[in-house]
Amino acid sequence: MERFDLLRRLFPVLLVCWLTACANQESRVGGMLKLQTDVRLSIDARADINPDHSNEPAPVVLRFYELTAEQAFADADFVRLYERDSAVLGDTLVRRRQLPGVVPGEIRDHELVLDANTRYVGIMAEFYQYQRAAYKVVIPVTARNVFRDVIKLQISGNQLSVLN
Repeated sequence: MERFDLLRRLFPVLLVCWLTACANQESRVGGMLKLQTDVRLSIDARADINPDHSNEPAPVVLRFYELTAEQAFADADFVRLYERDSAVLGDTLVRRRQLPGVVPGEIRDHELVLDANTRYVGIMAEFYQYQRAAYKVVIPVTARNVFRDVIKLQISGNQLSVLN
């Protein structure tokens, strides 16, 4: 009985100590437990996406980049990023993924887990008519994974955009 009484009194103290320790952890992806950030990528592709040379809609491939900084990705032009993304992004590149092609009119979600070093997500669409396209976006990620990040993308014509 004494043991139970001791535990009953000690539990609130331990709980307060644990919560204080959690609150004081440095702000980084994953926080105290070094968890990785979960991201749901929600893609809404309109029926007119990625028109080809005949102005017919076509599937588009998306590249998903995990980055430590955004500047190299933001500054890169389409051809350099398409042909030499690893060299162009250098040490800011944490991981690169190529997502399955998105077909016209498709709505789909991807569940992704980010590396602990990821601070930004860069997404590039491989449009046929890339010269006149808004083909890339950069999104900062949550510093601590208390909740899931949601990235809502819309693809319309040759335009890739993030929805709020």
